[in-house]
Amino acid sequence: MNSKLVEEQTKTAQHSIEIKDLKKDLVQFQQTNIKLIKILYEQKKTNDEIMKGNCKLKVGNICYFAVIRDEYYVNYDGAVDICKKRNADVGLIRDEESYNAIMNYTRRNIPKEKAWALIWTGIKIDPMTGDVTPADSFIKWFPGNPRTGIKYKDRTNVILDVHAGPNDRYQGMVNVPPIWVRHGVVCEILI
Repeated sequence: MNSKLVEEQTKTAQHSIEIKDLKKDLVQFQQTNIKLIKILYEQKKTNDEIMKGNCKLKVGNICYFAVIRDEYYVNYDGAVDICKKRNADVGLIRDEESYNAIMNYTRRNIPKEKAWALIWTGIKIDPMTGDVTPADSFIKWFPGNPRTGIKYKDRTNVILDVHAGPNDRYQGMVNVPPIWVRHGVVCEILI
């Protein structure tokens, strides 16, 4: 009888430990969920703020906006920083619809004193091969571009040359060195 009682007490003690462990796990699980909910809420709040302030042009699930000044002031690294400070990336052009929308948006935002704006994109080119990255980028080259070959080996980045007149033949994409300074940058936020 004593051995049965000891065995029951041992089982009860073991169950008690297991219940405490389960309670501890449950509390930890709840705390983790609360943290995740807070993180998701903050991300939604941040996305809402971004959308209010920076979604100047929406194409599909991408919001674009441009930062353009009336003088040349930013190289490619500076363009990356401009977008990052706004929780965005330097914009890519994925298709003709995006290209036309970005060109028209930029055209409307050219400083009044200027007839054109040159802005950075996130598209790159290998001037030795002519290969563009990302490979599925939409490309509409400015007449005479891209500049390729050993003479142009440093022209690895693609800018948009946007003129105020929509029918101006001399506008489109140009490959330039990343150290050149331009009027600004087109940024994007995936939504």
